[in-house]
Amino acid sequence: MKVRNGFVSNSSSSSFIVIFPRAPTSAEDLHELLFGKEHVLFDSYDGDDGDVCSHILVRSIWDEIQEQETQTEQSATRLTEELASVHSYIDFYARPITSTRETYFTDRVKYYNDILTSVQKTLTDPKGQKIYVFDYDDSGTMAFLESGEQFEHAESKVKAFRISHH
Repeated sequence: MKVRNGFVSNSSSSSFIVIFPRAPTSAEDLHELLFGKEHVLFDSYDGDDGDVCSHILVRSIWDEIQEQETQTEQSATRLTEELASVHSYIDFYARPITSTRETYFTDRVKYYNDILTSVQKTLTDPKGQKIYVFDYDDSGTMAFLESGEQFEHAESKVKAFRISHH
């Protein structure tokens, strides 16, 4: 897992607050929650590495989930930190939104409130739901994770909020 400490020039990173309908029980279960039964290929954005299969991607996410499950206090702190900074770094381009110049700030506040409401509802009445926070940057073999495509698949059963730290 990568931890963001401030900003790095010429680099970008994004955090994702992801609400799962339940805690995944295995990498295979996680794949089902994110992609259904479909095998998905992701462009690695690196001509040398080619495409990355969703099963490889899921292994990386599963490892992060396992780490968060063993460090519950640190995970809660990360969630709090992301929620505290979210108003500055919400990335509207990570989800379909039709803001105009006149509605941009109103839409931004609505999205911010949607994040807070969803997280608060999950924390106060979880009904089996589970929240995880993921951080990705645009370097290395898995740099494409920073785009968030892994949480936006049509078969996905999760609700994800992207917070861009560009």
